[in-house]
Amino acid sequence: MSEEAREQKHLKAKFPRFRTKGITGTQLSGGVITGKERNASLTGLNWISEAEEMLRTDPIVRRSWFMLKQTLLSASWRFEPGIENDPVAEELARFMNECFGFDGYSTQMSMSFEDQLAYLLEFIPIGYRYAEEVYRVGVDSQGKARIFLDHFADREPSAHNRWLSRDNQHLDGVLQNIVGMTHIPEPIPANKLLLLTLNRTGSNFEGVGMLRPVWWYWRTKQRVSNLMCVGVDRWAIPTPVVKVDRAVAESIGLTDGDIDAMIDDAEAQAQAFISTEQSYLVQNGAVSFDTFAAQPNLYASAPIDIIRLCDAQISAAFLAQFADLGNTETGAR
Repeated sequence: MSEEAREQKHLKAKFPRFRTKGITGTQLSGGVITGKERNASLTGLNWISEAEEMLRTDPIVRRSWFMLKQTLLSASWRFEPGIENDPVAEELARFMNECFGFDGYSTQMSMSFEDQLAYLLEFIPIGYRYAEEVYRVGVDSQGKARIFLDHFADREPSAHNRWLSRDNQHLDGVLQNIVGMTHIPEPIPANKLLLLTLNRTGSNFEGVGMLRPVWWYWRTKQRVSNLMCVGVDRWAIPTPVVKVDRAVAESIGLTDGDIDAMIDDAEAQAQAFISTEQSYLVQNGAVSFDTFAAQPNLYASAPIDIIRLCDAQISAAFLAQFADLGNTETGAR
């Protein structure tokens, strides 16, 4: 290599590499994120539907998330100058506090920031949520015309269709599903979005919500509860058994026709008893009743222990184990 070539190579090494060579690793094809979730039934809108059902139907899930959410909502907010004793930084902080209604200012938003947090924080259990930024022109406390952020318009994940990305790496916007027949939503550009994502890596804009680690315990709890209820429904009322004593029937001279008639009558009584149309049974020496039922411990103890274990795991995922103090033989509330 000549001296001039070595010098040129040395000069090139002094400059940074501006061009990227790698990728994020997230599979984003056609606006759908794949490869991050192994359970295909827990991706896209399927996961949104499952997570919303968990929050609506399970009291332990709802309680655990409610406690965490109330803790987050109890925080106080305020913008502070990034540089002390700097007039520009202090004015920017003052303006932002006035926009959001912090530090004693009356908000310029159409609704309080805390009220908006009540739905914005819902990204935590599911994994993501985005809102559309809505602006307006107004006058600030010093009489100057300004452009204010009016509010973050909530956009529920259940209306999400796909992520818009020209290079399958960076977010350019979102497209929503048509809900009803009154309005067709337009694509929302990324610079008009507030995207909230929990545990985001690479280009996985959907993240991983706090409900995902407890889904197996929630589903197991549902299965066990359903089986236990089936067992209770099946065995709570003993099954009547019709017994025929042939020796007694012969001793009193009953014919086969008489015995068949008694059995039919006993069967009708049993059906009326099971359907609660009749609260008693009439029997005789030849045809009587017995009961058949499973032992209670076959469907009562073990399932309840499993349900308690699932509840404990759900509470632990939300750091809400303290809510179970006093509910067992140890600990006190």
